[in-house]
Amino acid sequence: MAESATLLLKRDGEMKSRQATWLNRWQDIADFTAPERSRILSTSEGPIPAQTDTLYDSTAIHAAGLLASSIHGTMTPATQPWISFVMRDEELNDQQETQDWLEDDATRMHKAFRQSNFTTAVHEMYLDLVKFATAAILTEEKATPRQGGFGGFRFTAIPIGTYRVAEDKDGLVDTLFRDVKLTRRVCVDLWEKTLPADFLAKATLKPDEIVDVLHATYPRRDRAYGRDNQPKAGAKNMPWASCYVLRQEKIKVEEGGFEEFPYAVPRWSKIAGEVYGSGPSHVAIYDVKTLNAFKMFWLQAIPLAMQPPSIERSDMVQGDIDRAPGGRIVCDGQGPLTDQFMFLDTKYNPQVSETFIVAMKAEIERMYHANELQLRESPQMTATEVQVRYELMQRLLGPTTGRLESEFLNPFTWRCFAIMARKGAFKAL
Repeated sequence: MAESATLLLKRDGEMKSRQATWLNRWQDIADFTAPERSRILSTSEGPIPAQTDTLYDSTAIHAAGLLASSIHGTMTPATQPWISFVMRDEELNDQQETQDWLEDDATRMHKAFRQSNFTTAVHEMYLDLVKFATAAILTEEKATPRQGGFGGFRFTAIPIGTYRVAEDKDGLVDTLFRDVKLTRRVCVDLWEKTLPADFLAKATLKPDEIVDVLHATYPRRDRAYGRDNQPKAGAKNMPWASCYVLRQEKIKVEEGGFEEFPYAVPRWSKIAGEVYGSGPSHVAIYDVKTLNAFKMFWLQAIPLAMQPPSIERSDMVQGDIDRAPGGRIVCDGQGPLTDQFMFLDTKYNPQVSETFIVAMKAEIERMYHANELQLRESPQMTATEVQVRYELMQRLLGPTTGRLESEFLNPFTWRCFAIMARKGAFKAL
């Protein structure tokens, strides 16, 4: 039996308190690099507004997108197979039959990825990784077809700020609590038998009202074992518990489980003692803010220089000041015209501003490796081009690619392989 709803909500509250500082950092980064994610600290509903009223420069947005695309095209290219299997036993690897079987397994997995939403979901994950240095992707199996067998994959990139994580003794994420917003009607469709009567009554009156649900996934500590010392079967005895809790009602409406931890949670880099990652945006944000503030003043200075304020003697100008091209301004009085009317010299030097902006843009792009990782693009990359990309990324992002392998590619591949193996999607060896 998994923990009660009260204990799960209490643990989630503790994880939220430890995450509070990171939420402020992510909100700051989102405001300048991911305006579409600018509601990290907000709990309001409705469409997410793009905070463009205070955003004057898109260099970081563009550079982060290029870096995410480069990692995507190198680590998990859509046009090239990127998974291969080997046996731990070298003698088995020397057998042609084993080699053929492993190659066939990899081919079937790639086909399953192409038939799913993997490309779009993993790119969202890479964007979060580059911008916030922490990302999460959920791997699930689709419903089993009527004829049985493997139904395919469904991948979900979990938005930053909507989940909390915890690590095991080896520093790998093995616990994830996330916020899920569902309508009352959907809750009834999923958990009608476990919902209280007052919830069902409200669902009848307000079927589209949003409710807050906690989905907790964590290692199960109280697994039951049989006489042969093997775990007993059943969703409630799987290695990872999966519980859904209605926050307001404090009721656990579903308890299940996973055979493998269903999330992959890569971090860009990690400071000792911290759970969440640090990355390019955490360094670049200072230059990004500086450039954004400078461009705001720059945009204000341009019209001021092009249409500066006028200086005129009292009662010397007939009518209003005409600032239209070819306009006429008539002045009374005698003596030099400059004694009666002139425009203020703003001392604006556009060349200095443009030089500063170009330098700041280049510095921000350098922090995101925007130019260093750009290679010739082609509709169908060769295996050699993929290898060149990977070697270049290893030189520039060595520790990060190592983390991606250990925290994303390895657990993700094992999860997908295990799902397909359980459903008989591979040929028998």
